[in-house]
Amino acid sequence: MRTTVNFIKNLNIKLFLITCLVSPRLWADPLEDQSNFESDLEVGVALNLVSQPTAMRGASVFEIPNLKASFEVTRAEGNSFQLVLRGTDNRDATSKKFQVEAQKAAVILKSFFSNSFWIEAGLIGNPWNEVSEELWDFQFWGDASFPALRRYKYLSTSELGFNAHWNINERFGLSLSAMNGESAVEAEKGPKKDIQLILWFEDETWQASAGYLQGAYDDDDTEISKKERQLFRVAYAWEPIQAAIELYKTRDSSRAIKALGIAEGLDLSSIINQSIEGQGGSFTLRWSFNDFYSLRLRADQLNPATKLDASDVKSQIVAISYEPARGTNFSLIYLRTDLGPNHSLISKTSEKAMIALGMHF
Repeated sequence: MRTTVNFIKNLNIKLFLITCLVSPRLWADPLEDQSNFESDLEVGVALNLVSQPTAMRGASVFEIPNLKASFEVTRAEGNSFQLVLRGTDNRDATSKKFQVEAQKAAVILKSFFSNSFWIEAGLIGNPWNEVSEELWDFQFWGDASFPALRRYKYLSTSELGFNAHWNINERFGLSLSAMNGESAVEAEKGPKKDIQLILWFEDETWQASAGYLQGAYDDDDTEISKKERQLFRVAYAWEPIQAAIELYKTRDSSRAIKALGIAEGLDLSSIINQSIEGQGGSFTLRWSFNDFYSLRLRADQLNPATKLDASDVKSQIVAISYEPARGTNFSLIYLRTDLGPNHSLISKTSEKAMIALGMHF
């Protein structure tokens, strides 16, 4: 068992993993079999009105915070390939204002196994993030709309690696992932990998999940390089209400927190070359008044460094949505974020009102 774990951790996972795993059976002669092609497009347009004690007070900005195109080709035997492209509205000095990047490019293998087990490999999404996004289902209007662990950069949007999924029965399942741990924007720097295990339960009204991720940062000394996520989530859905609570504990090196911009740019200049523990939680609520109108509430509470007093991050989202047709969402959104006195040198309070349109084709 120890030999197997060491092999996984030292495996240099790259995109050619797709080619290694795909057999001739997967890409059979198209004349001998039939494929199904599906596509999906999401677009979000927003008008922001900023209110904060900086030069941005009163500024209004048009944005396209979400532009995502998804494609999937499925063979008759069940194997498939998924490609997700995401456009981002960048305003920094080193990149184009708009750029498109691959968020997912993965082969999903089912024909080699039973119907309850499958593997996806390549550029994959984090399974915990993907379920959180399905439950929240309101991330078309900007980075702050993403679930907490993605917003605060504790879990990457995309990773090179593989996931193995097993539906044990109708109510229980698990997934095991091995990933580079450098996200999709960084090159792999060493042999250390992220290993993640998720267990879940769901029935008609409840969903509960527990997850654990362990890895290490290649650029840090061994005694402070540990990367750890302890995850728990419970969700309840009974029309017209859907609610979820997510709790998590984290461990990162102080260097990694600064380099990756974790926790809204937490400043750890007073704590260098140390292992930093954090903890947080998020509550979300969706209340559908009828087929057209709904209310969404969200509250995040994060203590990113238990060693540093008054470094917490608090955020609240209130939104009223109108959906005149399926796939079209007009929303009025209020976002407030408060940072503790010792968090950083940036503004301690920021407020933003938004008018957003999301369309799904």
